[in-house]
Amino acid sequence: MKEYTFRKACPIWAKNREKEINLWLDFSVKVPKSDDCVLCLTSNSYYSLRVNGEFFCFGPARAAKGFYRVDELDLSKVLTEEKNDITIRVAGYYFPSFYTFEEDSFLCAEVIDHGKVLFATGTNGFDCSLVPEHEQEVQKFSYQRTFVEIYNIGEPSLPKPEMAVYPDKKYICRDSLYNTFFPVPADRIYARGRFHMGDHKDEFRYPYYINKPEYKTYFKVPKTDLALLSRNIDQDSLEEFSSKLEGTVVNEGEYYSFKMPYNVTGMISVTFECDGDCELLIRHDEILRDGPDKNINWRVTTTLKNNLIRVKGKGTHRVETFEPYTMKYVEIYSLKGTFTVKDFHIIFFGADEPKVRYNGDDEKIRKIFDAAVMTYRENTFTVYMDCPERERAGWLCDSFFTSRVEKVLYGNSEIEHVFLENFVLPEKFDDIPDGMIPMIYPGESFSKTYINTWAMWYVIELKEYLDRTGDRDLVEKAKSKVYGLKKWIEQYLNESGLIEKIDGWTFVEWSHANDLTMDVNYPVNMVFSGMLDAMAYMYNDDSCRKQSEDIKKAINEQALVGDFYCDNAVRDENGVLKLSGEITEACQYYAFFFNVATKEKNSKLWDILLKDFGPDRQEKGLWKEVWPANAFIGNYLRLDVLFREKCHKELLENIKGYFYGMAESTGTLWEYMAPQASCCHGFASHVLYWLDGMGLLENI
Repeated sequence: MKEYTFRKACPIWAKNREKEINLWLDFSVKVPKSDDCVLCLTSNSYYSLRVNGEFFCFGPARAAKGFYRVDELDLSKVLTEEKNDITIRVAGYYFPSFYTFEEDSFLCAEVIDHGKVLFATGTNGFDCSLVPEHEQEVQKFSYQRTFVEIYNIGEPSLPKPEMAVYPDKKYICRDSLYNTFFPVPADRIYARGRFHMGDHKDEFRYPYYINKPEYKTYFKVPKTDLALLSRNIDQDSLEEFSSKLEGTVVNEGEYYSFKMPYNVTGMISVTFECDGDCELLIRHDEILRDGPDKNINWRVTTTLKNNLIRVKGKGTHRVETFEPYTMKYVEIYSLKGTFTVKDFHIIFFGADEPKVRYNGDDEKIRKIFDAAVMTYRENTFTVYMDCPERERAGWLCDSFFTSRVEKVLYGNSEIEHVFLENFVLPEKFDDIPDGMIPMIYPGESFSKTYINTWAMWYVIELKEYLDRTGDRDLVEKAKSKVYGLKKWIEQYLNESGLIEKIDGWTFVEWSHANDLTMDVNYPVNMVFSGMLDAMAYMYNDDSCRKQSEDIKKAINEQALVGDFYCDNAVRDENGVLKLSGEITEACQYYAFFFNVATKEKNSKLWDILLKDFGPDRQEKGLWKEVWPANAFIGNYLRLDVLFREKCHKELLENIKGYFYGMAESTGTLWEYMAPQASCCHGFASHVLYWLDGMGLLENI
């Protein structure tokens, strides 16, 4: 961690409104033309920066609670006018989510020209105003994120807020590269239809994160019930239609369907001309979940993927969302009036394009490579994320896999350093037991949940980070938290030295394996043995090494049922531990991944997994008594074990079997094997690690 000191700037916000939910402020200043001008800034949640009305970037980089990473932005190339309008829009969310903290809102910024501070918040130069078109009291976008965006264009300006200077914060350097932003235009319209507004309020079931205030006190009665409004849309017709989107006239009661060239993440930008008052609704999704050539079925998702724009009077307007979203399919509805679409595009948010390419001639692998690269880029925005749409959360375990990809694509581990460092910075974490490490960070879980296994994966990743970087300093700084976690886990060890009835959310994977976590779960103990191995390696701790070996020995003595490992054992009425008899595919992969099993000692099981299991095992009807694995993390452990054992032929066939359909459908890789959840999930980019290890990638 490198501390950062502003020269003159102080944190400012509207007086006595720093704890107000979803308050947006615009900070503006006029900056002269310059060939050496840097804007240094940070805020409590997020800002969007514009220069002369054009989007420039989104930030800041994410940091641990109570710490704020400072962006230093070179504006020299965009200061083309004698006087340039700089506008910083800050969303003061003051709201806990999987990617924001409930912290006092502020902006701290200063403009430095040729080494001299020209303007600084709290001292001089910055003007502040409320954002009149932003509807503040709205519903949540998802359980994991903050709020939907509704815009009321033409609203009169609001009185300028009285400003106040607030105490200084703990500023630290960004310590990672900046992100890429570029426009991605929409493809042609593929369908059009008509609709009418129905009345479904009596049958509508609100998403649980909207009508359960115990998750967090927010707007109980929003001005606009966007969830119900969207549910009330009844489509009357849908027909094939082919046309350019630009110039399309949308009359009241009509909608048009179009798609992006791939599943793209970024800020929505729409320009349209109104004949008079109008209301425009944009709905989007990553896939047509009811099949090809269908409408977007937003009702099956857990997100309010809608943006509402109201306009008073005629004119041409460009509206751009503040937040990024992820979509391949888009529908534009006219709820009121007539408008002409002049432009629709997404401003891409994500990592830079890597200087790496696929050097083989298998077109299916080439398509998977492209999809994996895009998946990594869209999920690496200042920290690793699980998905860029529903959550934008930095999950442990996911990060173990994504971190390997950063090294492959960029030759460094800058994002991983920031990601792991964020866990080290706070002295303690809120709302979880002492010693536990959060499952997501930076971010907050409203249910105060923690995943005990994901905390173990932090240690396992830290070991690989040390191998990748040689950064002993961060490993030493993490030592107290690593041993604190070990101490917390050890209170749940039984007479065999195995974890039993551990508190928290015990997560194995999204399959039947997760129904078998009581009392002694063997995959969980396998992860613990891997954590202890990592500690032994990092801190030269022989006691951890011996404890790991004892756990592996106990598992092998207790869990084998024939050639397979049983998932768990449960205490009977006499307190005797007995195997459940349940066997999952995922458990077998855990065993090999963590060296509880080896292909030499468990040769028959290895042959079964190698020859009979894989993408088509269920279709062939093989080993029906073994519950199938899902994508994460069972299939990934399988593929990684194949890679480790140099079974390259089988690995390539498995990769095509698991991933080609995803790449063909969305141009990104998915959370599950089927598209019922996120269709762009960061860990899925891990396929690049295997391709690189097989010599199929090269630097450009």
